[in-house]
Amino acid sequence: MQHFLAVRRTAETAVDNRVAIIASLPGGGRGLRREATAAMSDGDSAVAAYLAGGFKAALLEDTADRAARKAGEAAKGAADSARVAISASDAAVQASRRASYAAAAASQAAANAGSAASRAYGAAIAAAAAAAGSARAEAAEAKREARDAANSAAAHAEKAADAADWAVAYAGRAVDYAARSTEFANGATKAADTATAAVARAAAVEKSAREAEWQRLEHDMKQAIEECRLLTRIEAEEKAE
Repeated sequence: MQHFLAVRRTAETAVDNRVAIIASLPGGGRGLRREATAAMSDGDSAVAAYLAGGFKAALLEDTADRAARKAGEAAKGAADSARVAISASDAAVQASRRASYAAAAASQAAANAGSAASRAYGAAIAAAAAAAGSARAEAAEAKREARDAANSAAAHAEKAADAADWAVAYAGRAVDYAARSTEFANGATKAADTATAAVARAAAVEKSAREAEWQRLEHDMKQAIEECRLLTRIEAEEKAE
């Protein structure tokens, strides 16, 4: 009767173990699913060993896999930010070129204004020596030329200032994108370090699991030898009686 109860309890425990493994499969990764399926295929002893700690190596493998995926995502974000930063830098360079062109145009307009003023002064001197009416006409024309040149210089200077402001704005955006790129790159490095550490822990746990399995097998073998010796001695004593 006691032997029957012991066999029944063992069978019920094996069923419970398999139910526990099946219930844990939906939340596990590829490593856990692979090891759990292998344990259920190898028999009740493999199921018990899996639940006793054999699942730890697979769990660390899944952790390393997730960390590697996060590292890939962080590296992709860093690359995207770097591309955006490069585009912003190109825009800043273009804005700086436009500002330089506008400044050159303003300088040319100022030179034209200076030339017009010189001509106006010469015309005024000539007008003093010539007839009063003709001198006033030339002076008025020179004045108009000087005014037009000055207005053109002011307009070009304003455009140069706008272009410079635009260049500063794009340069600021380029700095922000570069900072974000650095942040993503740091995140990728940390994720890669985490993945490396997880792989190392998985290897250590797998080694410990193998050593524990060898120790268990050695213990079972010694126990089986002792049981065989005991049975042999009992049979010998029974035959002697």
